Amino acid sequence: YDMGWMVDSVGPDPDDLGQWGCDYTPPHGANTEFFCDPRVDALLRDAQHQSDQTLRRDDYRRAWAILLDQVPSVVVYWDKSVVAANVDLHNFKMSPVGTDYWNCWKWEI
Repeated sequence: YDMGWMVDSVGPDPDDLGQWGCDYTPPHGANTEFFCDPRVDALLRDAQHQSDQTLRRDDYRRAWAILLDQVPSVVVYWDKSVVAANVDLHNFKMSPVGTDYWNCWKWEI
């Protein structure tokens, strides 16, 4: 592609295997950049199986170091998130990424 338009749904978990994994190119997934690096796949799959947040963070850090070196895409635009909440809504905390519903089970009004 010279340029592409994509919609990305980012959740609170940093798992990006569906976007960057070798097995997820269309029509089998959302890897529309057709990026494939077995090292990235291995790191992202390992992160999926870790319960230790430090080990997961290291897997993601190492995978993103490869992605940043390979540059499979360049983000030229990202929507600014604007959130409004009633002052009576308690325990609402904005998410650093993705949906603001990440902790909705704690909300009270």
